[in-house]
Amino acid sequence: MYRRHKKSTPSRLRRAPKAKLPPGKEVMARSQPEPAYAIVFEENPLPMCIFDGRTLALLWVNEAAIQIYGYSREEFLVMNLREIRPHEEVPRLLEFLAQAEGQSTAARSEWRHRTKDGTVFHAEVIWSRSTAFQGSDDRLVTVLHTGAINNSVTDSQAGNQLVQTAEWRRSEAVLRESQERLEAALQASGTGTFRWDFTTDLVHSDSNLDRLFGLAGVRAPHQVEVFLEKVHPEDRPLVTAAVERSKWEGADFDLDFRVRWPDQSVHWLADKGRTFLDDQGKPLYMTGACMDITPQKLAEQKLRENQDRLRLILENVKDFAIFSVDPNGSITTWNVGAERIFGYSEAEILGQNFALTFTREDRAGGEPEKELVQAHEADRSLDDRWHLHKSGKLIYMSGTVRPLADASGSLLGYIKVARDITARKQMQEQLQARLQQQAAVAHLGHLALTGGDEQALMDQTMVTVAQTLGIEFCKVLELLPGDKAMLLRAGIGWKPDQVGKAHVGTGRESQAGYTLSSDSPVISDDLHTEERFKVLELLREHHVQSSVTVVINGHAVDRPYGVLGACSTELRKFTSDDVNFLQSVANILAAALERKHVESALARSESQFRELANAMPQIVWTAGPDGEVDYFNQRWFDFTGLSPKESLAPNGWHQILHPEDLPGLLRRWSASLRSGEVYEVEGRYREHRGGGYRWQLIRAIPAKDPDGRVLRWFGSSTDVDDQKRAADSLAKAREQLRDYAEYLEKRVDERTATLRESVQSLEGVLYHVAHDLRAPLRAMQGLTTLLLEEYAPHFDAEGREYAQRIVDAASRMDVLIRDLLAYGRLGHVHLPVQRLELERLLDSILNQLSFDIAAKSAAVEVQRPLAPVRANETVLRQMLTNLLENALLYVPPGVAPRIRIWSETDAETVRLSIQDNGIGIDPEHYERIFKVFERLHRVEEYPGTGIGLAIVIKGAERMGGRVGVESEPGKGSRFWVELPREE
Repeated sequence: MYRRHKKSTPSRLRRAPKAKLPPGKEVMARSQPEPAYAIVFEENPLPMCIFDGRTLALLWVNEAAIQIYGYSREEFLVMNLREIRPHEEVPRLLEFLAQAEGQSTAARSEWRHRTKDGTVFHAEVIWSRSTAFQGSDDRLVTVLHTGAINNSVTDSQAGNQLVQTAEWRRSEAVLRESQERLEAALQASGTGTFRWDFTTDLVHSDSNLDRLFGLAGVRAPHQVEVFLEKVHPEDRPLVTAAVERSKWEGADFDLDFRVRWPDQSVHWLADKGRTFLDDQGKPLYMTGACMDITPQKLAEQKLRENQDRLRLILENVKDFAIFSVDPNGSITTWNVGAERIFGYSEAEILGQNFALTFTREDRAGGEPEKELVQAHEADRSLDDRWHLHKSGKLIYMSGTVRPLADASGSLLGYIKVARDITARKQMQEQLQARLQQQAAVAHLGHLALTGGDEQALMDQTMVTVAQTLGIEFCKVLELLPGDKAMLLRAGIGWKPDQVGKAHVGTGRESQAGYTLSSDSPVISDDLHTEERFKVLELLREHHVQSSVTVVINGHAVDRPYGVLGACSTELRKFTSDDVNFLQSVANILAAALERKHVESALARSESQFRELANAMPQIVWTAGPDGEVDYFNQRWFDFTGLSPKESLAPNGWHQILHPEDLPGLLRRWSASLRSGEVYEVEGRYREHRGGGYRWQLIRAIPAKDPDGRVLRWFGSSTDVDDQKRAADSLAKAREQLRDYAEYLEKRVDERTATLRESVQSLEGVLYHVAHDLRAPLRAMQGLTTLLLEEYAPHFDAEGREYAQRIVDAASRMDVLIRDLLAYGRLGHVHLPVQRLELERLLDSILNQLSFDIAAKSAAVEVQRPLAPVRANETVLRQMLTNLLENALLYVPPGVAPRIRIWSETDAETVRLSIQDNGIGIDPEHYERIFKVFERLHRVEEYPGTGIGLAIVIKGAERMGGRVGVESEPGKGSRFWVELPREE
């Protein structure tokens, strides 16, 4: 679940892209040990766990415990200490913990433990109280397993494990001693430790850290802003940026900075922190340490000064421009550093006035002369300004000018030492520009949120963007209906008659159209060399040379609102910060325009709602999230006779409720306000006209935002007084009906008992009738068979045919009687069900039919396995036998039967299918074939009684199943039986 940045550590904290924190991970992050203790805990090769001494809930485990027990960290943190012990060990565990309550010393004992796969092993355990876990020592106990000896090991293995146990004990002692030394060293060195929880933004610090930040006496934990406020103002932007990177990007913190104590003294701190992420890569927390490095910083500063002087000598002072001038400003000396920085060689510059290195504006303002005068008068002149390189590019120099005098004090000239800090200056200007852009975005965002006129917002946006970017032109091009053209809706710098009138096409021939089609920012540093699109005459006549455009997206209307552009009459390279700023402004405009669109739609919807509500015969009302009613429709005022002022006053609607109903209705309303659940009650309202009370069904539904917060309640009150009166009458009728039903039920029981006796008697009669009917049939069949065998030579062909017909008719009659008896018994006999293995039952049936299968050269394919079912074996055997006999019987002449059998299962049922290659059945006969005596073919074509499929469907229904068929004439049939599934 967690991995640290170091790949060698067993813990599973890791650095990854940002992701949303899953539910439950916040608690796990807060439950980890304190920073100084966490390293010892996680890096320990022995399994360790922390649990609550009162509830026995597991609070944290290290990687070694995860490997030994087989549970994941997520599983561990929802478990109880009892769950990793055999059940018989739990009473002894509880007794041991009760005896250990209040003891502060560690205890050692041997216990049996159980892993996730059920393996039980012996372990020697050290129990001790932890003060490094959430600052609590009265409930949390650390358990250290110092060995594990399996019950089934051999003597040799046990010996090896005892040696290993001894090694573990020595490691444990060394580890404990290392931890103690670490804590002592941190305390002695004054190093402060901390743990910054990103989910709460709280910093848990020790007393050393509070002292280092000048927070002595202030109780932890603190918000991170408390520490930022103590940072020196000059270092605060850098520290704030590093803090934000750690919190949102998961970057480690490693920075030296200054803090100012309450006594205004300044101290240097070295702060290092490591960020931990969850599996989805979102930063969870940071742990680290901080120490005072003021003496080192002061020493480093002196050392740097000495090193700089030494470097000037060793490297011919290449990093500094050092040159001298005479009292008139003519250059007399020029070092290699000046040559490298300004680009002039010594031969080129000697004798020239040093004003050559100043910009044209500074020369016109007399800045070079002022610099020498100030140096002469104040013995020093600071020079921080833009200068000119030989190539004409600007460089920013930071330098000092001092006068040079001889021993008598006569002025010889001046010496200037300057350094190129262009990169730093540009970075500062970029940072300043970014801050200005952020301030502008915040200002425009505030304007957008406060509402106001849409055009006024656009006009103010034009001014703000132009001032922030330092440009002359800004524009908003609105995409017109039909998407064929854009209107110059707002702008600054353009001719007055063009704003609100000029049009631009949406094709790729313009920069704006190209921006819409590419749906991304488009930058043109030089429009004169642009080849992607044409430069509009509007830009040419205003002498625009560089421009950048971005899309103003419109999510609510599913189309862009238009394009926002910034233009400059000077060649300019727009930076990524400029583009991001412009896109942010475009997003603000899009949000403001969308809000206007939504507000207009909401106003229309509100108007329609009120018109609909006033037309309804029910009382309609609305309330805010706090339950205060703010609207009633006209039906309310007609029914109650109250005025709007009376109705909308706090609790004004209480006066029309029946006094007996009011307390219960208010309790239910309060409960719905707390839970956000639908409010539905019945209560009585006083009617204005009649003065009496009528029952109302009161119902309110909450409208919620995507986060589940209630925005508004929509309620209605429907008059149900007539229904209530009818319900009372109905209740009385139901009481009478219940009395009649009890009487009828008693009579039905009596009739059922009589009917059951009649059925049983009828079964006996049917059995005797069937027996008596079958006796002459068997005699007829037997005598006719003897007649054919003994006297066949005396018969001609016609006589033998008649005799054979008698035999066949007797056989069919016997089968019909047996099938009728079987079908009749299925309707009322008790059918006990049990688990049946379909494969075993089917194999038995196929063995029983093996003679018929072989006689017809049939092929039977069974796709195994077949899922077990819950059924009556006798009935299911008869059903499947009938289906298989039909599959063997109903095939075209000369065709060998081909039968395929398989099963399909779902959560509750098993469907057994029997597919054949027979003559098929027309869909219009699907229901008919399952009825008694229904036949589709003559007996001469396909023999049978017409009862087999009726027995199949009756048996399935009696066992809680279903039967069906899928068939097409000439293409075979698939009969299926669906029965309850048995695990």
